[in-house]
Amino acid sequence: MKRHALILLIAGLVAGTSFHCASPEFTTAKIALGQRDYPKALRNLELETRKNPGNVEAWLLLAQLYRDHKKDYAAAAEALRNARENDRAGSWRERIAAEELLLWMTAYNDAIVLYNQLVQVEQPLPQESLRRAQQLLELVVQLKPDVPDAYGLLGTLQELAGDTAAALKTFERYRELLQPELRVARRTGIALGMSREELLQRLGAPAASRATASDADTLLVERWTVDGAPLYVFSIRTAGGATRVEGWRYNPPAVWSELEKERYTRLSLQPLLSAAIAALDRGEYERALSFADDILTLQPTNEQALSVRAEVYDRQGRTEELLRLLEQLRQQYPTNKVYHAQYGLLLTKLERYEEAVRAYEEALRLDPNYDLALFNAAAAYKNWAGKLQQEELEKRRQNPKYQEQRERYAPLLRKAAEYFERYRELPGKRDELTVLDQLVNIYEVLPDRQKLERIVRELEALAPRFEREARYYEILGGVYARRGDKTKAEEYYRKADQLRKQ
Repeated sequence: MKRHALILLIAGLVAGTSFHCASPEFTTAKIALGQRDYPKALRNLELETRKNPGNVEAWLLLAQLYRDHKKDYAAAAEALRNARENDRAGSWRERIAAEELLLWMTAYNDAIVLYNQLVQVEQPLPQESLRRAQQLLELVVQLKPDVPDAYGLLGTLQELAGDTAAALKTFERYRELLQPELRVARRTGIALGMSREELLQRLGAPAASRATASDADTLLVERWTVDGAPLYVFSIRTAGGATRVEGWRYNPPAVWSELEKERYTRLSLQPLLSAAIAALDRGEYERALSFADDILTLQPTNEQALSVRAEVYDRQGRTEELLRLLEQLRQQYPTNKVYHAQYGLLLTKLERYEEAVRAYEEALRLDPNYDLALFNAAAAYKNWAGKLQQEELEKRRQNPKYQEQRERYAPLLRKAAEYFERYRELPGKRDELTVLDQLVNIYEVLPDRQKLERIVRELEALAPRFEREARYYEILGGVYARRGDKTKAEEYYRKADQLRKQ
């Protein structure tokens, strides 16, 4: 299909050009093109451009051949640069612009194919393919430095190559080029995923609208004017009839052709999200927040950006802001178990145990086997019980005649044990030492000797699995020390000491 389109294009150029005064090389090249002898045409066009560098048409034909037959996009770009420099009268301006756009799209599509192959490959990545993809994207950026699309993929490849600093710089450039889109989003409230009905409520009827069939869907390109500048909005109408916004372009450069301005573009948030996560990993919290905020401007419901913001607040100790955000997320996404669990975890850290366990229980209502919620709910109940137990002990310390009210915390310990036991029933969780240690402690305090003996027997049976772990022997040493069995306690503690010295 590409070759057929190229032949028609070249035929049109040849038919529209007189052979009068043409050099032998240029005449031979055109005849060769008509005969589809592309190597011969290429040789003669290279000769022609060396002899007559002012021949703009020759540069254009040479660029086409480099692009479509040699796949040498860098040489094609150089040929187009020469064409533009020699078009002093501007007669070929639109034609050159169209060729530049076509070269940009061809190179970009090839880069996307390579990119998709790379992101599906397990480490280590094939370095030659990685270099080729990066070179293609660097050329794409060079061809059209004011188009944001390629920067996102280039930054991701730089990140895959391990150059996080370069990736962040590229992602910053991507964000810079999206500033017009961010401004109009703040100004009008348009957002990715918005329905057509809501879009029309915010912008009114479009000044122009064009629909293009794409498989079973329809792509809409519509234009409005906002604050005196053009706004192009790109939406997709699915076979079911729903229409949603996939991107927009605001006040594009005046030098762009109308074709470029109206080119359907899906606005990608992934580069901004990758930048936010990279900044978070580097401890650059304000930078991570700024990327997350931009994502939320373009798509207020983006859960990943909200999670980045929550993580930053947590690391910075901005507790009240984090609480408000997590409460907002729980209300906004009531069926998302993760937000309920995150909210419970924060409340646990704040020792607001009653509220925390309610949040965990809501997460478990959504997914009864949610491992994080089961474990953290058990821990919250145990910590809650421990806090009440300490209160009782303090009362007794102040007044030796005070009778400890065990019923204040014993039910919470039983609840903690219930959740830890449920956690152990999940695949791969039964023999976790941390959980077994917690259950030993709970059953000793309650006390529940029958369940305690069961856990201790299970622990001792795990010796072949944990014989190289000091922590395993420390747990058993503690069990027997509290029972007054000095011999066994010393035996286990000695084994733990020996493993730590190795």
